[in-house]
Amino acid sequence: MNGGVTAQSIESYKARLRASIERGKRRLAQFEQRYGVDTAHFMQKMTAEDLENGDLEYVEWAEEAKLLKSLKTELAELEGEEVLISSLSDEEVLALSQVQMKPLQGQRLSELLEKQREGALTENERPELLALIQVYEQLWIRQSEALAEAVRRGLRKPLEP
Repeated sequence: MNGGVTAQSIESYKARLRASIERGKRRLAQFEQRYGVDTAHFMQKMTAEDLENGDLEYVEWAEEAKLLKSLKTELAELEGEEVLISSLSDEEVLALSQVQMKPLQGQRLSELLEKQREGALTENERPELLALIQVYEQLWIRQSEALAEAVRRGLRKPLEP
C-alpha cells in the first residue's frame, strides 16, 4: 500500500468537497438575498407558501441547506474535526442515521471491489479503492453513532436483529 498516494486521493476528495461547499454557500446566498432572511430562519419559520415559486423552490432551498450541512460534516470528519452527534438537532441526527455514500462513489466502490475479487485491480486503482473504503467506513461509523443517538432520544425504535 502506498500511503502517499492514498493521502493524495483523500486530499483530492477533500478539495472537491470544499469546492462543493463553496457552490452550496453561493446557492444559499442567492435564496437568502432574494427573500431577505438567512437559511436558519427559513428552515425554522418559513413554509412553501412564503416563497414566490412555492413547493419547488422550498424543496430546492431546503435540500441545498441539508446538502451543505452534510458536505461540511463529511469534510470535518475527514479532517479529524469530529462533530459531536449529541450536539446535533433531532432532524440532523435522523438525517445522519440515514446517510449513504453518494451514488457515484458507491458505484465506483462496487466496481473496484469487483475488480479486486477478480484479481484485475490495477496499482493505479488501489489507492482509489482504499480511499473509498475509508469514506465508506467513516460514513458507516457515523451512521451507527447517529442511529444509537436517535434511539437514545426516542426518535426511532432500536433495530431488530
